Amino acid sequence: MSLTETKPSGSRCVDPDRLAVACAAVGGSADAAFAWEAEVRTLCPAPELGGSNLAAGGDPVEFQFVWSVDSGGVDTRVTVDTDPAGTPGSRLARCIALAPTLSIQQQVCCASIVERRRTEAHYGGWISSRCRNGVFSRKLYLEIPAATPTGDWSPIDPRQFTRLPARAFIPLMAGFDPSTGGIELYGPIAPLQADGLGLLCRQLELPALSSAAIQLLQQLMQQRITTRMPTLDQGLSLATDHQGRIIALTWYAHCDALLGRAPGARKALLAFGDARGWNMGPYERLTAPDTSGAVPWHGVIGLTIGKHSGLLFSTTSSTRPAH
Repeated sequence: MSLTETKPSGSRCVDPDRLAVACAAVGGSADAAFAWEAEVRTLCPAPELGGSNLAAGGDPVEFQFVWSVDSGGVDTRVTVDTDPAGTPGSRLARCIALAPTLSIQQQVCCASIVERRRTEAHYGGWISSRCRNGVFSRKLYLEIPAATPTGDWSPIDPRQFTRLPARAFIPLMAGFDPSTGGIELYGPIAPLQADGLGLLCRQLELPALSSAAIQLLQQLMQQRITTRMPTLDQGLSLATDHQGRIIALTWYAHCDALLGRAPGARKALLAFGDARGWNMGPYERLTAPDTSGAVPWHGVIGLTIGKHSGLLFSTTSSTRPAH
């Protein structure tokens, strides 16, 4: 998902085979590809449409690849616009209808966000899904309009936001994953100082992996990070467990701001992963150039530091180029 949504550009149709090609790429086998495509089409009945504001180019489908830095294993996920030709309200309603069974705490927070909408939403919500051991599990994302107060529903004390070493963090989206029973808050931040990740880890009692995370980013970009994290447009997410304790943070930035346009970004990411022995197969297949040489649009790069997951590295990709 992008940190800032683009404006819809209409509902033109594109090559409907792109989804089948993408699902074959991430599935790796005919049966797995069929299962991936069935899941995506269940969530998004018109994946061939353009005009969605989920990703640049109007693609209503975006895949995410999450690598474990230690093992090199990859976890593939997909996020979809459930109603690419609809309104924020219709999309929100469909997202809630398709959502997985949530914990009581998640249900309360979800209902609070929906009931307290005081400004017009831009997109409403998204749904994501991942496949583990042949079983798909979904995650619900809800837009938090800027004027919505957080005090009554946030699992994190809103006063804590002002004490974070990350300026201007205002949650604009909430994620509800039934596997954790908690809530993940996403929002933009002012450019984080280079030592900000370390300060965040200490303050939030997360593993001391900030130096390793910054080293990864430096190696990817092939440049030193001295005073602050690169690019002006950055985001942060804070994930909690079912008791409201923070269990992970993720720093995000737009891929093109870090690595340039999609063809160059793909080349850099493949070289970066291959040098570490990571499983780059699904990503390499999905982002392969089409017959015209165009590479799918890349969304964001993410660095995750978690109590249970360790250090993770991620990137997102659409199924089509941005023109």
